Amino acid sequence: MLRKILYYTFAVVFSIVVTPVAGDFFVELARSRGFYDDPEATMSGVQEFMQIVNNTWWYPYIMGCVIGVGIGFVAHRMASTVDRRRNPPLTESALTLQYRRDLVPHEANNKNIFRWFSMKLVGRDNNGVENVHSTQIFVTFDKPSHTSYVRPSCSDQNTRLEVKDLTCKSAIIVAHGDLADTTVDLIFSERP
Repeated sequence: MLRKILYYTFAVVFSIVVTPVAGDFFVELARSRGFYDDPEATMSGVQEFMQIVNNTWWYPYIMGCVIGVGIGFVAHRMASTVDRRRNPPLTESALTLQYRRDLVPHEANNKNIFRWFSMKLVGRDNNGVENVHSTQIFVTFDKPSHTSYVRPSCSDQNTRLEVKDLTCKSAIIVAHGDLADTTVDLIFSERP
């Protein structure tokens, strides 16, 4: 925002300073070339030149190209402005969760994470003992995040983390087994 204000302030000051000087320069140039000596002859010369150019075979093609480029430039500027509003720049994200047995995970680090949720899928074996089959971590980002490079890691080397779903606004990570007494790091970045 500050950059825009400075740019427009500079543009206004520059135009106020340069316009009179440029105007005087072009008036003097026109006087030295004799454009003000005989205004009717000057205008008739300009009209003759425009008549000659207008009657050439290439004039409609050149004007079509000029108009087409102008329309294309305006359309491109409008589309890029709309695109920037719809797709804001991506940012890096990170989340560190410390799991403890039978407690809610503790959030140790949060960068660009709006909300997260962890859920265990528990089942019973034939003896009636509860076993944790998997742990799912659902993450939503505060601002759109880089998804080019994802590093899910766990302090327990035997636990495998798998990215099941990943968009610039959310992620689902699944750990096969129980994450009790472990630390899980999730890093979303543009490059390693």
